Amino acid sequence: MYDFDKKFEKFSKIILSQASEKRDELLADYEKEKISELQEFEEKCKRDYEKQSETEILNAKKECSREIAQAITERKKEIFAYRESLIDSVFEEVDKKFSEFKKSDDYFKYLVKQVNDAKKELKSDKLVITLDVSDEALADKLKNEFNAEVKTETGITGGAIVLSSETSVCCDLSYSKKISDLRETFLEKSGFSIY
Repeated sequence: MYDFDKKFEKFSKIILSQASEKRDELLADYEKEKISELQEFEEKCKRDYEKQSETEILNAKKECSREIAQAITERKKEIFAYRESLIDSVFEEVDKKFSEFKKSDDYFKYLVKQVNDAKKELKSDKLVITLDVSDEALADKLKNEFNAEVKTETGITGGAIVLSSETSVCCDLSYSKKISDLRETFLEKSGFSIY
């Protein structure tokens, strides 16, 4: 049986690995440039020190510190913007792969597995299954498979939300929920955090 979750996890690891390499290169370049800028500013400060009085030296040091802080801040902004673009590209690629997966025969098997997992967790045979509108063609098949009410909504993207009509407890196994949860923990788990 096709296991989308394992493939999704493997694909995410590959993308994260590639993105992590790009991040490391960017951070190495940033570190080299920061050291170079610091050396330039230090040399400038030394030259200024030799030429100016004590008061002027203090002003020059303050100015150098301000310029260094400003350069570091600007560089961090660039890195954060680049990181966000990498994250966006990772999730765009995941969305694209999921969209391709939805067109395959394995997608229905994936939905059946999700509903079975939810059924076990809910400990209920009386289910209401909610699919995305784009999965409406699969609604009758799922209805027959589980003898359940099946309805559609927009915004789920894929997967299913399964509700026990006996207990009103819900299992949200939708793609949109999984992606939302993954986005929330992505920086922590991906190693893309920048200090």
